[in-house]
Amino acid sequence: MVGARTMAHRGARLAAALLLLLTWWGQAPAAPGRIYAEAWLSNPAPYVKEPLLYTVRIYSSVDLRTYQVVPPVVTDATLERVEEPNRNATVTLDDTRYVTSDLRYVLTPLQPGGLQVGPARITVAYGGGVDGTPPGEETFHSQPLKLEVREARTVEHEWRPLQWLELRAGLDGASPRVGEPLMLEVEMRARGALGDQLPSLATQLAVPGFKVYPERPRVDTRIRQPGHIWGRRVETFTLVPTREGRLEVPELVLHWWDLNRRETVTERVPARELEVRPALRATAESPPGAEPAAVDNGPGVGSFFLMVAVAVAGGLGLFWLLGDSGGGQLRIQRLRGHCSARCLSGLNYVEGRARCLRRGMVEALDGILPVAVLHAWWRRQARVAADVPALRRMVRRFAAIRLGLPARATLHDTGEALAAGAGADDGELIRHLTRQLDDQYYGDQPVDLSQWREEWEMVLRGCLERSARRRAPPPSPDAGRQRLPALNPE
Repeated sequence: MVGARTMAHRGARLAAALLLLLTWWGQAPAAPGRIYAEAWLSNPAPYVKEPLLYTVRIYSSVDLRTYQVVPPVVTDATLERVEEPNRNATVTLDDTRYVTSDLRYVLTPLQPGGLQVGPARITVAYGGGVDGTPPGEETFHSQPLKLEVREARTVEHEWRPLQWLELRAGLDGASPRVGEPLMLEVEMRARGALGDQLPSLATQLAVPGFKVYPERPRVDTRIRQPGHIWGRRVETFTLVPTREGRLEVPELVLHWWDLNRRETVTERVPARELEVRPALRATAESPPGAEPAAVDNGPGVGSFFLMVAVAVAGGLGLFWLLGDSGGGQLRIQRLRGHCSARCLSGLNYVEGRARCLRRGMVEALDGILPVAVLHAWWRRQARVAADVPALRRMVRRFAAIRLGLPARATLHDTGEALAAGAGADDGELIRHLTRQLDDQYYGDQPVDLSQWREEWEMVLRGCLERSARRRAPPPSPDAGRQRLPALNPE
């Protein structure tokens, strides 16, 4: 009897172990022990409309040729892919070396309560590389997630949960005339929101006495460690005063909820008073009884030199007006403020032709001036820049002139373009320098400006020399080749 019970007890334990083994085998990834994925959220208990980071990480101990991730379908929330370079790293787990690949999304819950995030579907193609793994393709899933969304607090303004926000504005001009445009630039930087989630303040500028012409806003989003979302929104407005006297640019106000202090915070840009002067008349009236001055229209040496001086002054004026820096863009906007709709098409044509002329002048100077002179000039530009924003503008301007990049290209794209034509060491240093400026600008990371300038000067000469070689004409295929004598000499 005891033996039968013992055998039954052993049989039950064996069946339980077999069931556990079968359960583990059914939950194993498609390529056991070699490829699998996991997912996590940066905050499992967010507020309504609080963006959080959803990360899918792929672990692989074999060479992956390609992978494709289908994100989960989430109800009562938005899910948006963060466009950024592939994030690869190497980790060791249980004495096995894995290469990880991260894909990150921004999930914004819209309703309070429980929220289910389904599994992400991953399809990978692996093998066929130097490690000898036979090629194959597998499909597997990450684990589902659940989070509890907290209800929005009762506030008097629009609910906007953030971790940090800064609002600042700059106005160009203090004593304009009627009809003379002013440039107002409003910048918002926030931690805990995407750039396109930050609000527009254009409605607060609709006040009597001004005509307001908004430009297309510039938005940017960055992900900083450990999982912080940084957003930036820049709005530029052209303000044209319509009457003289004392006018006031209104105060800009933005309310937001501080998630750290759990209270409402109000950011303000104070109002600014302007003394608008009367508009200048188009032509000055001649005093009564005055006779027109005699004009000598005969040809002569003086008229020739006058024409040459006017041509040179016009070329230099266009070179100054259409500069690649922020001042050139500001001057163009001022000029557009004086133009009517009828002459805007003519202004666009002149602007395009002048930019082509300016590009040709810059290329001509690049071919004439030696690299040492250009190197000294750009070194001076780096030393004159007093802060990180000025250094960012200088790097973008350098890439715009030397590589033809757009003046408003992001610093990440500018660094990649400069590093693409450099060697391995210089390219990595260029990426490091541009990443430092971005980290300080978006994440308030400290940067040693003197050391940054020294490292920039290390790669500057190489960039100039490579650019000069690209612009130089290719050597003739017959250059340096010894010619054979004629077959049938006479």
